[in-house]
Amino acid sequence: MDYDCGYTLDMVMTYGTIRLELDKQQKVRNLADGYQNISGQEGLLKNMNNAFASLQTVMSVNGSTKFGETELGKKLFTTLTDLMAENKNSAGAATRDVNFDGKRYTVGIEDRTVAIVVRKIP
Repeated sequence: MDYDCGYTLDMVMTYGTIRLELDKQQKVRNLADGYQNISGQEGLLKNMNNAFASLQTVMSVNGSTKFGETELGKKLFTTLTDLMAENKNSAGAATRDVNFDGKRYTVGIEDRTVAIVVRKIP
């Protein structure tokens, strides 16, 4: 979609949705990734696969390194799993920021929706 300040590109993937926001010069302003958790035992494996895919997607702004092999990947994974544990028995929303290498990664959970956004720190 074309806006006055740039472009928005939404991509629906098998696990969730990716949103890429670009300025008029087509430089990335932010990258967001989200998916829905599935409840119950059958959802556990699918939820973990979705989490791994989302983490890998937002980390792609740093190159193609596997998230589990980096300090950032470990921080994001820990943040995501901690938020999931906190939000498990709650109907509210929870967010946490991880600042790393000039970028802010915001991990948020509300009900079953999980979102991770990365943007440059101004």
